[in-house]
Amino acid sequence: MKVSNVVAKKYVKGNLRGFADISFDECLTVYGWKIWNRKDGSGLFVAPPTKMNDAPEDKKYNNIAYVTDKDFDQELQDVVIKAYNSLDQDDSVPDRPSREVNTGFNNSVGNGEDIDEPPL
Repeated sequence: MKVSNVVAKKYVKGNLRGFADISFDECLTVYGWKIWNRKDGSGLFVAPPTKMNDAPEDKKYNNIAYVTDKDFDQELQDVVIKAYNSLDQDDSVPDRPSREVNTGFNNSVGNGEDIDEPPL
């Protein structure tokens, strides 16, 4: 599996430095990767998207994707950080980036009738 595309946006808040949407093998895109500054100041790292626990008493965030191969993880880190470092200051966003997701599905059936869900 190879990283085929990275869209990075700067968003500085605390140790958070930005977000990235990463495409793999031109067939799968995972949104919401986070670019963090290491607490010890030794540089940046890329973390997978997260989701908050459903339990109201447990406000933890859990990763929703995992990189299981050490070599691929290093490639992912290198490619995303390179894309982030190539951004100009003008590429920063004032709020968390919103994005339009183009799924290739145009929300219509052959007769032009709007539907809420893609046909199965």
